[in-house]
Amino acid sequence: MKKLPIVLFFLMLGSSLFGQREVQRLTIEHHQELSLLLKKITDQSGWFFSYNPDVIDPDQLVTLHIKDAKITEVLDTLSHKLKLRYSLMGNQVILNRIDKNTGDIQSEETKFVVSGYVMDSLTGENLIGAAVVLQGTTIGTQTNAFGYYALELPRGVQRIEYAYLGYQRVLIDVHLSQDTRVDVALSSMVVELPDVVIDKSRSSAQDHDPESMMVRPEILQKLPEFGGEQGLIRSLQAFPGIKTHSDGSAFFFVRGGAKDQNLIMIDDAPIYNPAHLFGFYSLVVPEFTRSITVYKSDIPTHIGDRLSSIIDVRTKDGNLKSLGISGGLNPLVYQLAVEGPIVKEKSSFFASYRRSNFKWIYQAALPNLSLFFDDFHLKWNYKINKNNRLYFTLIAGTDQLNNQGDLSDERVGIQWENVAMTLRWNHIYGPKLFSNTVLYTGNYQYRLASQSDVWQSGIGKLGLKSDFTWYHSPVWTTRFGIEIQSYFFNPGKLNDGGPLASIFPKSGLFQTAQNVLYLQSVYDFDPKWRLRLGIRASSWTNLAPASYYRFSADGQPTDTMTARRGAYHTYARADPRFSISYSSSDNSLWKFSAGVYHQFIQLISNSTSPFSSFEVWLPASPNIQPQRAIQFSLGHSYKTSDRLWSLSTALYYKKMTHQIDYRPHPKLLLNPLIEGELLYGSLEAYGLEILCKKNAGRLSGWISYNYSRAIRQTPQVNRGEAYPAFQDRPHELSLLLDYSWTKRIKLSTYWTVYTGSAFSSPTSFYSFNGQVIPVFGQKNNDRLPDYKRLDIALRFVLNKNPNNSYKHSLSISVYNVLAHKNVIDVNFNKSISEDGTPVIRSNILSNQQLITVQTDLIRFLPSISYRFEL
Repeated sequence: MKKLPIVLFFLMLGSSLFGQREVQRLTIEHHQELSLLLKKITDQSGWFFSYNPDVIDPDQLVTLHIKDAKITEVLDTLSHKLKLRYSLMGNQVILNRIDKNTGDIQSEETKFVVSGYVMDSLTGENLIGAAVVLQGTTIGTQTNAFGYYALELPRGVQRIEYAYLGYQRVLIDVHLSQDTRVDVALSSMVVELPDVVIDKSRSSAQDHDPESMMVRPEILQKLPEFGGEQGLIRSLQAFPGIKTHSDGSAFFFVRGGAKDQNLIMIDDAPIYNPAHLFGFYSLVVPEFTRSITVYKSDIPTHIGDRLSSIIDVRTKDGNLKSLGISGGLNPLVYQLAVEGPIVKEKSSFFASYRRSNFKWIYQAALPNLSLFFDDFHLKWNYKINKNNRLYFTLIAGTDQLNNQGDLSDERVGIQWENVAMTLRWNHIYGPKLFSNTVLYTGNYQYRLASQSDVWQSGIGKLGLKSDFTWYHSPVWTTRFGIEIQSYFFNPGKLNDGGPLASIFPKSGLFQTAQNVLYLQSVYDFDPKWRLRLGIRASSWTNLAPASYYRFSADGQPTDTMTARRGAYHTYARADPRFSISYSSSDNSLWKFSAGVYHQFIQLISNSTSPFSSFEVWLPASPNIQPQRAIQFSLGHSYKTSDRLWSLSTALYYKKMTHQIDYRPHPKLLLNPLIEGELLYGSLEAYGLEILCKKNAGRLSGWISYNYSRAIRQTPQVNRGEAYPAFQDRPHELSLLLDYSWTKRIKLSTYWTVYTGSAFSSPTSFYSFNGQVIPVFGQKNNDRLPDYKRLDIALRFVLNKNPNNSYKHSLSISVYNVLAHKNVIDVNFNKSISEDGTPVIRSNILSNQQLITVQTDLIRFLPSISYRFEL
């Protein structure tokens, strides 16, 4: 109830935006050129005009006297006076002259579709999100995730503008007498300073969504490196609403959600652990990515299912025209990538391999230790013909931390592996119907070895998805499709040969199936309004053979159920999504969204450590209901006319139910009754996000502030009272600056500070049998110290001539340059260890006391890296 006013505020504000639309009445006194008259009409009504100046003379003298008239009355008078015909499309008035020979007026329905691909002229790589606009208007569209566009326009000669940030604009006159295919290649801009590039495309303000972020890899490369490498997750934390767990963790939180409520997809394949070395390095290298889109609310219905965020990564196809080699070297990691044509202009590939090099650090002191990670990235594509294309993507990564003893069965350590693959078919049924069919898999396996015993857990997914985009008109696009998924869960088991296997019971394996239907339409029903409606319907089925238990209210098993074949339990859920946006000008956009989201898998872990060793995924089942969230969001984005500065803000409120908590002292490892250890509650999250960016110039960057709360409530925890979740961090401030000192020297800095995470600390102590026992009060009653970090990087471009085919650079960076102690963990330990050695200095003559021990990871880490490209 406390958050009800926030919801009502969102709803009332959304309603007030609807009420702002009024019928405009125009008063015009004009005796000048036609072009000036049309400008007057636009200024008063908001309707723009499109016409061919070779057919309709913009300099002809026109006299018009109208008072208090509707826009249609003005247009009727004007068309009669000048013998024109007009048609309305979106926020445009399209003018055409009556045929002088026949005196006939062409039908307003005579329209054709111009469609095709927009690509890079140098590499043949398709460009995602390129603007395709009818010149002088805001009638237009953007290329989809595969560079395809379709735009319906009236018959005749239409001048179309193609634009993409960092590329030269192209104007093409298209003679539309039938549906026409136009593939366009854009050339990169050649400028003195590479970062002095301003977006001058005439894309609509509706295309600048304040609730999603499209991040290009070159933006991530501006951030200072860690250990000589840029990382996807570590880089995204610079944006508001995204918070990492801590130093040394791959986990991250978005808008108050838990760490398992985010999904990273690589070309539609899921990645369950996106990190190397516990989060210090990212599995996905920037060189392999083409675009990264982050959805925090108003998540499209064709992707899911997560409650907090979807990070959609699209990868490079590979150079279709020439061979290229690139790589990087630093003391800790080396990488090599090759791309090029297999059949020129028809088929290409991209391949990359990376491996760590830590052995020189520890070999002398720890000769039996094995610590490394490596990964392999591969992309292949083949153009069958102009309407069909195939793609294949593969990502595989391994991490290992093992200590091999003198005997072969004395191996102790951990290892995890990621594999993701997709096979994709793009097909154009017609200029208005584009399809994308993909077969994909994502697999994650985790192993913990202790001598001859090996504990294993994992999750795997196999899916088939057929997605269709129907371009009805420039103002109406519909996306729909079907998806079939199969999951495999291993919540943890021991191998059969170890001594512990006979002691611990074996956990079961789970198989599930999910079927999804989705539909979403985007409609520009007015020059300034855009409506998005969608629904995602899912069925989740638990499959036999399986054994499961029924539990009492206190978590004790009461019955054992056995399913031998078929489906033994099903959930059906429907997620409606809605958003409406209002563009008050070409530079300003308001957007309100509301949506329901469900999640059918969950990560079981009650550890707050960034190095959690037990990653157990469980499916929704007879005992675990799907997680559910409803989110309301109001956002605003503004860009200056020259696109140099931008400001975006967002308010959100999210209520999540069926949130998993745990009974006191739960047993989560090798427990076939693990579902009995779980409790269920709710979580409320709300906040404000502000991001101010300078997009170009010698000095560019952004500053962001985030206020957010995440409050949990579980009836059996904390006496049923609400308490802050671990990810509750009220304040966060970040600053990124990138300065082009000269043409060849760049300086970048990143600074962040945020409130420490919540944790439970003792409120008092008492003695019992000579032992000091802590007493805990409210859950999460304390906080870690505030996190603060400043990173600095200096990049030198080594080749003097920027046009050289061989390009190389040297980067020097320092992580946490101020050596601030960022605490990741607090423990309360005795001052004397078991062997009698003081843990830290204390009065050893007094009674042993519990003392606070804080753990931090990295206070100062310099790195140097060399990168090349040819």
